[in-house]
Amino acid sequence: MFGDFTHEAFDFFLHRPPLKRKMEILTNEFKNNPAITILIAAENRPFIIDSLNSLLAKLGLQTIFTFHPVINSIRDEKGNLTDIADKGEGGINEYLVYIKILGAFDEKTLLEIKSEINNVIDLVDYTYNSWQTLLNKSIAITTDIVHHKDIRRNFGPDDRKMENHGQD
Repeated sequence: MFGDFTHEAFDFFLHRPPLKRKMEILTNEFKNNPAITILIAAENRPFIIDSLNSLLAKLGLQTIFTFHPVINSIRDEKGNLTDIADKGEGGINEYLVYIKILGAFDEKTLLEIKSEINNVIDLVDYTYNSWQTLLNKSIAITTDIVHHKDIRRNFGPDDRKMENHGQD
């Protein structure tokens, strides 16, 4: 069983359009029960599995297992995998997600699942891409507060009670 899904996942991972997410949902069977396989490959992001697990639980889907390696990939200009590098030897960290879910789903439902997954990954990407900007703004605000120790002058008489911890 392990060899079957790792082979399928690796075949999927061999090509990914440059700078684009790749996703497929395949209908199949698992131990003679109807099932689907969700395959996703993209540039690695924190919290991707937590976000996907939360979504699948919200949708009430019965996940059998999840396979999620992060692979330091080297690809050619067409997105073909040319090598897997050791950490620190170049390449781009990409995630590969392989999720097996029990159930029979019609085409409309599969499209809805795919859309929901894309929405969640878009939110993860947005958060990841916004993080440094938000961190820089937080640091700037903190720095301003630290360097303006006379900020107490801006408080009204009622606010000064806070300085004495309510003891007047």
